[in-house]
Amino acid sequence: MIKLKNVSKLVHNNEILSNITLQVEDKDRIGIVGLHGSGKTILMEILAGEIKPSSGEVYFDVDKRKIAYIPQVPKFPPYLKVKEILNLTSLEHFETIDLEKDKKVKDLSLEEKKKLSFYLYLPYSPKCLLIDDFTPGLKEIVKNFNGCVVISHHNLRDIWEFINDVIILFKGKIVFYDKKEKLLYKVVLYRSNEGIKEIWQREEEEENIEKDKIVEIRKVTPDEVFLHFYSRT
Repeated sequence: MIKLKNVSKLVHNNEILSNITLQVEDKDRIGIVGLHGSGKTILMEILAGEIKPSSGEVYFDVDKRKIAYIPQVPKFPPYLKVKEILNLTSLEHFETIDLEKDKKVKDLSLEEKKKLSFYLYLPYSPKCLLIDDFTPGLKEIVKNFNGCVVISHHNLRDIWEFINDVIILFKGKIVFYDKKEKLLYKVVLYRSNEGIKEIWQREEEEENIEKDKIVEIRKVTPDEVFLHFYSRT
């Protein structure tokens, strides 16, 4: 549906993304995580067709109007009311939308603005949902969306239940791209001649240490794994 091949992006002569290759298929559910400044927002904007890369190729096997893109900070005219914005689309019978129709944009929370962004795509029956910076109020939208979903966020904890695959960005590069289960680890603490040491192993791996030397086996969260392996300079 959306394919990036060797995509890089320069902003003010700074390379924000470097040689990104990925593919989003019809039923994929992908989480993109990374520290602040890792390039998540720029990548989402390229996936949404909002901006073009500096180099590389982007393929869209879908009408761009069917890509519902919820930006990090949606921008609407502040003094328009919700119903005035909805009336600009061909969206009919929007009584069930859970926003106050007479509320002005300037009085909406960030989460409400994100919801409004999504509702504007409903007339086009979107097949792909892109969310830059997930917020809890979007949970039901994500759960009920029938199509591919790509969510960028700063941690895995908040989006874990909605995704199957994980992309980790570090300094504009993909450093991990696999099933989320590959981020399930344990830490084995053991005695050595130098004192207590630790090793990180995937959950399904057997401990390759003599049992009488093991002090503790501790499960770690995917976010701890992300920070331990994929966020160090």
